[in-house]
Amino acid sequence: MTNNIPKERNLEHERAKYAFNCVLDIENRGESNEQIKGKYKTLVMNSAYLIQKSGLLQSLTFYCSKMTDKGEKEHFKKLNLHILKWLLMEDDVRNNPNTQWNENKDDTLTLFKIILDKDNDEILNLTQKTKALLIWIKRFADAKFVTKKGEK
Repeated sequence: MTNNIPKERNLEHERAKYAFNCVLDIENRGESNEQIKGKYKTLVMNSAYLIQKSGLLQSLTFYCSKMTDKGEKEHFKKLNLHILKWLLMEDDVRNNPNTQWNENKDDTLTLFKIILDKDNDEILNLTQKTKALLIWIKRFADAKFVTKKGEK
């Protein structure tokens, strides 16, 4: 029996599953969890606009520039890595044992370099993939991270 499910549906399902796990990653953070949830949700809600306005490379560079060793910028670290992991999932990078997926800024810049080496058509494709992923992350973050009235 052959699988007649369209490829796009499978991709959309995988995208939703990955986005849900991204939101769970934030939800399961131990330290100052509520603050990180709120900041992550706000960042996700605004990220599609930032990418549309400034472009994918500029947006990811901005997120990377906000990565610090201090916890107050945790949401930038997490969203940056969530996007990079998704974009590089199809590359050999994902399964390479030498790839560093930690929250270190230098390792993140190494992953970013892989995207910089792509041509313009590939960057446009990655931009569309990112926007599609962010729709799902936004939906799940909005459902999971309910804020009280008057809070951002």
